[in-house]
Amino acid sequence: MTKAVGIDLGTSNSSIGIKELETRLLKSSEGDFIVPSCVAFNGKTDILVGLKAKNQLKTNQANTIFHVKRL
Repeated sequence: MTKAVGIDLGTSNSSIGIKELETRLLKSSEGDFIVPSCVAFNGKTDILVGLKAKNQLKTNQANTIFHVKRL
Protein backbone atom coordinates (compact mmCIF):
# COMPACT_ATOMS: atom_id res chain seq x y z
CA MET A 1 0.00 0.00 0.00
CA THR A 2 1.32 3.42 -0.96
CA LYS A 3 1.50 6.09 1.73
CA ALA A 4 1.90 9.82 1.30
CA VAL A 5 2.89 12.44 3.86
CA GLY A 6 1.78 16.06 3.61
CA ILE A 7 3.36 18.84 5.64
CA ASP A 8 1.81 22.28 6.02
CA LEU A 9 4.74 24.40 7.16
CA GLY A 10 3.04 27.63 8.10
CA THR A 11 4.48 30.92 9.25
CA SER A 12 3.06 30.57 12.76
CA ASN A 13 1.86 26.94 12.94
CA SER A 14 2.49 23.64 11.17
CA SER A 15 0.62 20.37 10.67
CA ILE A 16 1.40 16.90 9.26
CA GLY A 17 -1.00 14.44 7.65
CA ILE A 18 -0.66 10.88 6.33
CA LYS A 19 -2.66 9.47 3.41
CA GLU A 20 -3.19 5.72 3.65
CA LEU A 21 -6.67 4.35 3.04
CA GLU A 22 -7.92 7.56 4.62
CA THR A 23 -6.21 10.82 5.42
CA ARG A 24 -5.38 11.42 9.08
CA LEU A 25 -3.57 14.21 10.86
CA LEU A 26 -0.77 13.40 13.27
CA LYS A 27 -0.82 14.71 16.83
CA SER A 28 2.15 16.23 18.61
CA SER A 29 3.49 14.76 21.84
CA GLU A 30 1.23 17.26 23.63
CA GLY A 31 -1.84 15.89 21.76
CA ASP A 32 -2.33 18.86 19.40
CA PHE A 33 -2.92 18.63 15.65
CA ILE A 34 -1.32 22.04 15.05
CA VAL A 35 2.05 22.99 16.55
CA PRO A 36 3.94 26.29 16.61
CA SER A 37 6.55 26.61 13.85
CA CYS A 38 9.48 27.05 16.23
CA VAL A 39 12.81 25.29 16.73
CA ALA A 40 15.13 26.01 19.64
CA PHE A 41 18.61 24.89 20.63
CA ASN A 42 18.83 24.50 24.38
CA GLY A 43 22.28 23.67 25.67
CA LYS A 44 24.82 21.70 23.67
CA THR A 45 22.70 18.83 22.32
CA ASP A 46 19.03 19.51 23.08
CA ILE A 47 16.78 20.52 20.19
CA LEU A 48 13.24 21.61 21.01
CA VAL A 49 10.40 21.89 18.49
CA GLY A 50 6.85 23.17 18.55
CA LEU A 51 5.30 24.29 21.83
CA LYS A 52 8.41 23.49 23.91
CA ALA A 53 10.51 25.74 21.67
CA LYS A 54 7.91 28.52 21.74
CA ASN A 55 7.72 28.37 25.54
CA GLN A 56 11.43 29.10 25.90
CA LEU A 57 11.34 31.99 23.40
CA LYS A 58 11.33 34.67 26.12
CA THR A 59 14.27 33.17 28.02
CA ASN A 60 16.41 32.01 25.08
CA GLN A 61 15.48 34.13 22.06
CA ALA A 62 19.00 34.08 20.59
CA ASN A 63 18.81 30.29 20.18
CA THR A 64 15.18 30.05 19.01
CA ILE A 65 14.12 30.11 15.36
CA PHE A 66 10.63 31.44 14.68
CA HIS A 67 8.80 33.43 11.97
CA VAL A 68 11.43 32.34 9.40
CA LYS A 69 9.08 32.87 6.46
CA ARG A 70 8.66 36.50 7.49
CA LEU A 71 12.38 37.31 7.36
